[in-house]
Amino acid sequence: MQHTVPVRAPDGTTIDYGLGLQKVGIPGCGTFWGNEGTVWGAGTMSLTRADGKRQMSVAFNLIRWNKRDSSGAPRHHPLDDALPKLYEQAMCGGGDGGARAENASPVSGLVP
Repeated sequence: MQHTVPVRAPDGTTIDYGLGLQKVGIPGCGTFWGNEGTVWGAGTMSLTRADGKRQMSVAFNLIRWNKRDSSGAPRHHPLDDALPKLYEQAMCGGGDGGARAENASPVSGLVP
């Protein structure tokens, strides 16, 4: 399951994906394995650090929170900033915002 191939995510980024697992590398924090998904307005994300020392599972019932501007582009929403901080703190601790995920972090997969 940890043999991955490059796959294009719904947001257009490329992720490392295996047989049901996505690989997420966070510099200074480690490699994480997990999966995410959405269905009818709800979303989930679960990741485990490769050494098993940290795990994170998040579920929420609001997926499309960005209102559109007059041109149809999504407007920035506070959740766009809060989710990345939540993920970083849960996976790496601290919450200083210093670590950023590589290869389509969970944030880019979940934030519309």
